[in-house]
Amino acid sequence: MLTEWYVGAISVLVKLLAINAKLYFSTDFEVHRNWLAITQSVPYSQWYIEARNQWTLDYPPFFAYFEYLLGLFARLVDPKIVDVNAFDYSAWTFIAFHRLSVIIISDSVLGIGVWLILPANHRISGLILTLFSSSIFIVDHIHFQYNGMLIGLLLISKAFAQKNRWYWSALAFSVLIFFKHLYIAAAPVYLVYFLRHFVLERSPFNRLFRLCCIILGVSGIALIPIVMTGQLQAMLQRLFPFGRGLVHAYWAPNFWALYLASDRVLDNFFKKNLSSVGSPTAGIVGNITLSVLPNVSPSMCAIVSLISYLPLLYCIWQDKSRKTPFSTYVGLGNAVVFLFGWHVHEKALMLVLIPLVMSALSDRKLAIHVWRLSQVSCACLLPLLPRGQETVLKWMIALTGSVLDSHFLGMDSWDYRWMSMVYGSEVYRVFFHELIFGKDRMQFLPLLLTSVSTAVSLLLVLKDVFKSVWPQHVNKKGF
Repeated sequence: MLTEWYVGAISVLVKLLAINAKLYFSTDFEVHRNWLAITQSVPYSQWYIEARNQWTLDYPPFFAYFEYLLGLFARLVDPKIVDVNAFDYSAWTFIAFHRLSVIIISDSVLGIGVWLILPANHRISGLILTLFSSSIFIVDHIHFQYNGMLIGLLLISKAFAQKNRWYWSALAFSVLIFFKHLYIAAAPVYLVYFLRHFVLERSPFNRLFRLCCIILGVSGIALIPIVMTGQLQAMLQRLFPFGRGLVHAYWAPNFWALYLASDRVLDNFFKKNLSSVGSPTAGIVGNITLSVLPNVSPSMCAIVSLISYLPLLYCIWQDKSRKTPFSTYVGLGNAVVFLFGWHVHEKALMLVLIPLVMSALSDRKLAIHVWRLSQVSCACLLPLLPRGQETVLKWMIALTGSVLDSHFLGMDSWDYRWMSMVYGSEVYRVFFHELIFGKDRMQFLPLLLTSVSTAVSLLLVLKDVFKSVWPQHVNKKGF
C-alpha cells in the first residue's frame, strides 16, 4: 500500500537519478552560488550593496539568511562555492550540492505543507501531484530554484488558517513574504478573509492588535538589522527593480503578452517600423517602447491589478459559511497579480496552480479546470529548456505530469483539443519553424506563439474557476 513515506522516497530517487544527467545549466545556478558567496564572504553590512557579480542579492532578508545557513555546508563541500570572486563556477561538486539542497530542503518543506493542508484521505494524491508536478520538476530540479520550499510555506500558512489557527497563519505568511516578497500578491486575500472570518467575529480590537503585533514583529526582525546597517534603500531598489520593464525577455502568459502581441500586429499593419532596440520582441530585459498602443507604467499595472482584485474580494466577503476553500481564494488572488503585474515571470504561475490543486482534491468540480491549468503551467515553462537534446526529456516530463494529474484528480478522459491549443506552439517550434523561416530568422516567433496561446488558455481556465466561486445569489438577482 502506497504511503506518504513511499511517495517521498520515490520522489527522492527519481530526482537523484536526474542529478547525474547533463541537463541545461541555467543562470540561476550562478545566481544562487553568488548569493551563497555574498552571505559567507562579505560583511553583513554589504550584502545588498555587493555588486562584483551581475547576479546581486535581490531577495528579502530571510532568504538571505537561508543562503547563509546553506553556505555553511557548501563551504565544507567545496570552499570555492562560497568564493565571491569565483565567477561562473560550474564544478560537479557545486551542481550536486545545489540540486541536493532542493531535493532535501525544498521538497521537504513542500511535502510538509501538503501534509498539513490536506485531510488524510487526500494526502497521497496531494503529495504525488506536487512532488511529481511537471512544472515544479522543470523549474526546481532542472532549471534550478527553490519554489517548492516557498510554496510549502504558503501551504503551511493556509493550513493554519483553515484550522482556525489564525495567529500561526499570519506568522507563517509574514515569514514567507520576507523569504520572497512577490508572495505579497495574496495579501489582499488574507486581509479580507481574516477580517471576515476572524477579526470581526469577536473582540475585534484585541484580535487585530495581536495580528498587527505578529506582522510588525516579523517585519522588525527582518528589517531592523538592514536599517541599522544602512542597506534599506539598496535592498528596496533590488527587490523592486522597476527599470526591468513591463515584461521579461520571454513573456509570461498574461494579459500583457496579449497586449504586446496586439501592438506587434498593429505595428505591422500601420508600418511603424519600430526600432528593434526598444521592441518588446527584441529578446532583452529592460524598458520597451510600444509602437501603436499606449506604453504601460508600473503604477498602471498596480491600478489595474487592484481594480481586478475587487470582484474576488467581494466573493470572499460574501462567503460567510466558508464554502469555498481558502486555498482557492489564494490561488485566484495570485492569478490576478500574475495577469496584470509588472515584469511577471512565467514561473509565478505555480503560485496559482498549486493552491488550486489543493482545492481540486476536495472539490471535484474544479478537477478539469485545474488539469487544464496544469497543462498551461507546464507548456509555458518548456522554453526554459531551450536545447534540442532536452526536447524528448521535457516532452516526457509534460506527458507524465498530464497522466498523473488526470489520474489523481479523478478525471475520466483527457481534453485533447486543449492539449493541442496549449502545446501546439512547442510542436511548431520543434518541427516547422526552421523549415519555414530558416535557422536565424524570426527567432522570437515560437516564444511569442507560446506566450500568446498559453495566455489565452489561462484566461479561459481562470474564467471558469472564478465562476465557481462567484456568489450564486448574485446571479439569481440578475446582476
